[in-house]
Amino acid sequence: MIQPKSLLLLLALPLSAQLQAQQLSVEKIMRDPKWIGTSPSGLFWSSDSKTLYFSWNPDKAPSDSLYYIGTSDRSPRKTIAAARSEVQSTADVTRNSARTQYLYNLSGDIYLRDVKSGKTTRITQTAAYESGERFGFNDRRIVYRSGTDLFAWDISTGLTEQLTRFLAGDKPAAAENKEEGAPAEKWLKAQQLELIDVLASRKEKERRQTLSVKA
Repeated sequence: MIQPKSLLLLLALPLSAQLQAQQLSVEKIMRDPKWIGTSPSGLFWSSDSKTLYFSWNPDKAPSDSLYYIGTSDRSPRKTIAAARSEVQSTADVTRNSARTQYLYNLSGDIYLRDVKSGKTTRITQTAAYESGERFGFNDRRIVYRSGTDLFAWDISTGLTEQLTRFLAGDKPAAAENKEEGAPAEKWLKAQQLELIDVLASRKEKERRQTLSVKA
């Protein structure tokens, strides 16, 4: 495999923290003329900061491919197609307040990973597309959206609770007579506002992932 001099400089840098990744500028990498047209781009760290991913095209193929190097193995390797979806999904994750666990979404299903053990737990496996995953209830539950409703998955018990149930159709007569600002109504309005923010954030995350990771 071709390894230009500038790639050796890249591999010689410490890889133990994301700060080092930020020091890898395009200007530094392209000092060697051999890199012109094949310089790595779109560098990002894995969620555990042990693997550095980047787009690269050393073979002058029609498009770049996703490569990676690790803290223990500094040789650049091309990712396999089966792993690229998960790599893309874990590039931007949602962590709990203690930063001991994080969530990621793969093909519309939600996964929970423990940082220390590396154990991954699949939270959902449905035909629906779940999204907007986040930690809630003091990090004891995972709240997410499925269809038009919100659900909460309990980390300790594995039980799922449906938090909302929106029905299509005209407003029931009984609801019209409810006092404006009742606790339940206030809670639902707050959840709807939060849901809008979650969906907007999710859409932006998917857009960035699509631009940074090429097949």
